[in-house]
Parts: sequence; C-alpha cells; structure tokens
Amino acid sequence: MTLRSISGDIKPPKFKVVIVGGSIAGLTLAHVLAAYNIDFVVLEAREEIAPNVGASIGFTGNAHRILDQLGVWDELAELATPIVNNYVWNDRGHQLGYTGAFKLSQVRHGYPVIFLTRQQVLDVLWNRLPDKSRVLAGKKVVKMEQSSTEATVQCLDGSTYTGDIVVGADGVHSIIHKEMCRHMEMTQQSDVLLSENKRMVTQYRGVFGISSSVTGIKEGEMHNVFVKGASILVIGCKDHVFWIVGVKMERTYYAPETPRFDQSQLEDDLAFLMDKHVCAGVQFKEVYQRCIRSSHLPLEEGIFERWNCGRAACIGDSVHKMTPNLGQGGCCAIESAVTLANAIIEIVQSREKQQPPNIETRLDSWATASKPRMRLICTLSEMVIRMQSLDNVVYEITGPIFSKYYMDTFADLISDMGVGGECISFLPLPERQRTGTMPFGKRHYIGSPIIPPGRLLWSIPLLICFSLSILMSPAEIPASSSWDVYSAIADLGIFQTIWALESVRICNAITFMSL
Repeated sequence: MTLRSISGDIKPPKFKVVIVGGSIAGLTLAHVLAAYNIDFVVLEAREEIAPNVGASIGFTGNAHRILDQLGVWDELAELATPIVNNYVWNDRGHQLGYTGAFKLSQVRHGYPVIFLTRQQVLDVLWNRLPDKSRVLAGKKVVKMEQSSTEATVQCLDGSTYTGDIVVGADGVHSIIHKEMCRHMEMTQQSDVLLSENKRMVTQYRGVFGISSSVTGIKEGEMHNVFVKGASILVIGCKDHVFWIVGVKMERTYYAPETPRFDQSQLEDDLAFLMDKHVCAGVQFKEVYQRCIRSSHLPLEEGIFERWNCGRAACIGDSVHKMTPNLGQGGCCAIESAVTLANAIIEIVQSREKQQPPNIETRLDSWATASKPRMRLICTLSEMVIRMQSLDNVVYEITGPIFSKYYMDTFADLISDMGVGGECISFLPLPERQRTGTMPFGKRHYIGSPIIPPGRLLWSIPLLICFSLSILMSPAEIPASSSWDVYSAIADLGIFQTIWALESVRICNAITFMSL
C-alpha cells in the first residue's frame, strides 16, 4: 500500500513547519504534512533516525486507524506480534486472573493489539516518507526565537531553520517546551517553567528490556505480575520476549531534577525481583539472563498545562508523559501529532481562502480541545502502575481479589480508549475500521458520560413511586403463605432478568453482568 495523498494540480501553499525531534510523534506529523503537500523539515538530535535503542512499543485501535490512513499499518503489522492471551500473576507464580478478551480487538475495531520494537516503528515511518531528505540527523536544537510572522530555531552546529510554525516532538525534556516557557516568562513576568516542572513528577524508575525466547512464555501472551513495590510486564513475541519493570522509588522527583541511573548497576538494582515468578514455572531471572539489551530510565508522569505559545507547539511526550503499563504512550503521541496536523491544515486552508488566520488562537483551540482526553489517559496510566505495584493498603487488599475481573476490564478500557481516537481529517477512513462491531466515534469512548442526563430525568418518577410504596406500606406485615414466597421469587426473577439484559447496554456500567 502506498501513501495516500492529495492529487491534482494544486500548488503547495507557501507554509512551512519546523519539526524538532524525529520521534514517532514527529515522523507521524511529517507524514500527514507530506500528504497535504505542506513543506516541513524534521531536525533530529541523534546521528541516526532509527537507532537500535529502546525496547518495545504497543499499539491499539486509536493508533492503528491513523497508521492505516497513512498506508504504513500493513508493514508494521507484519513485524509485530498480536496479543491473544493476557494473564495476571502474583510474585509466587499463582494465577490471579486471565482474559482472552484482547482477541476481541480485531472483532471490535478491525485491528489487533500489537507489540513491536520502537526501532521498527521509526524505521518504517522514516523509510515510507516520500522525501527523506527533509529529515536531518545530528541537528540538536538549542534555542528558539519567534516574531509575529515567523519562528526560527538554532542548532548546536550554528545552523538555523525558519518556518511559520515550530513543533516540539523532542520528548519529555523538550527544548521547545523550555523555550516556550522562557518566551511566556518574558511577557507574563511569572515563573512559568517552575510551575510547569511541578506538573511532571517521577516516582518510579523503569527498565525496558528485550530478551531471547524463554521456555514457558509463548508468543502472543502478556503476563502482568503484581509485586509489592514493583510491577513486571512480560510479552512473548515471535523470537524474543519484551519485558518492562517499574520500581517505586523512595521519594518523588520533579523536573528538572529527574534522576539518572547507572546501567552497570542494573543487576544489583533488580536483585530483589530475580526470584519472583513472571508466570507459572518461570522466574524473572530466567528472562533477565537472556537479556539482549535494556534501558534503565526514570518513568516521568504528568501533563503540562502549556502546550503552545505564539507560533510554537509541542506534541507527544513533550507535553503528556505516562507510564508504560497502560500501553498508550505511543498511541497518544500519534494522536496528538494528528490533532495538531489537522489544526495546521485548517490554518493553511484559511490562507488559501485569502482569510489570514490567527495562528496562536488556532493553536490555543487545538490545545484546549486535546487536553481533556490526554489528561484522562495519563490519570488512568498512573492508577494502573500503582495498582500493579500494590502501592498502598487499598491496592494490596483489592488488587488480588479483583484481578479476576481486572483483565476483562482492562481489555474493555483499551477498546473504549480506541474508539474515541482521532483521525486524519482529509484522508479517507480505512476499510478495516468499518468491519468492527464497536465503531470509532465521539459518542461512546473513555471519558464520555456513562449515564446520559436525559435518562436520569426519566428515572426520577420511577424512583419517586418506589419511595412512596415503601413509605405507605403497612407497619405490620401479615404472615406470609408459601404462595407469597413463590410470588416474591418470581418478582425477583423478573428484576434479575431485566438487570442482566440491561447489562449489555453501554450506559449501564454497574450491573449484574459486570460483576
């Protein structure tokens, strides 16, 4: 499949975007801009666009649809492993829960839940760009300046690049976000950067690893291990095993004091986990001993309040960072790249209609519309890692008890997040998404109201009648015959039947069938 783009004799508008960071978010944005014939340049600080670093990344429906629109999904799917079975274990190897509900992702959305390496994703996105000469490696941006008509970035090597908009896709330590805060401080006379740094916290450190195949861990299996003070996630793939460990630290750090870890001390740091089971009959040390490569990193969490300033905007981890336990970091990076691309396209279209847009106002609108969904997903991600690491007494008690239901709920949560995802505004929707039983759209998704207000109003008369029947009932209840008992059972049966049938309705969350 080739990249779909606008055809015809339309002359590309004289509009340029400078993308700082050849990340997944940055390259996704580049693909969308290329499809609309908008000029751009990508500046990557590393010497390689797709270096052999990092570990795994997972994609769900909200990312799949976008990647399919760009024509790269098939190639990524061939490299990836779909998740079929999902298990929950305690650290002694006792199974707490299981679900095969991830199989339903294909049925619900037309796409499976998949995992592959981050390098593979970057490599496909880069190689499938129509003009790779627009992606420049070894360009570390150190400064940004902007005026009412343009924005310019300066690189460490002295080179400069100017565009109508500068986009920061350069990760959690984004230089563009810092420069945006500096510009705001110059005009607002307030310590914006300090305020923003308090929103990005680090309470966990993470180890991302890839190991060769381990006996007992099958392809397509995901194993979640509940450990006091840590969480372990192990994923069986075609010829290797992905694993992610999150360990609670003794204190909370705020940017920019986020700690760095000595890779040579990794084995000592993980010593307390080596004898923990990751599934029946397999201990973590068996996975670690087959390690091919790993990274020891802080797990920053948070969402910044400032996403844009003037002609600059940030996407992906630059403004919303989450722990990996929910598997939405990469998906959200792709989503925010697309929502910004849609906003940029609206700006370009306004220029084509001889209606010069207010770029800052449009970027303000984009940020305001995007934050609620990203904030909710970040919050859910924070909850998941704390539950899996049994972070407090409540999780220690409820985690093992409700883990039987947790995995089905987790699979449903992934589906709910997927159907509310964004898409590229000007490209046709893929046929795959039309085959799903749970259609994409804004009506039903994570964050939408569980019970519509109208239905609550209709239920008020019924509640009043029920209350009056109790208040007006006689104080002394006559002796019951056996027929009264049968009648009560019949009444209860009707109630139970209605309750069970209503369980399948999307607005009824706390029901018999959901227990």
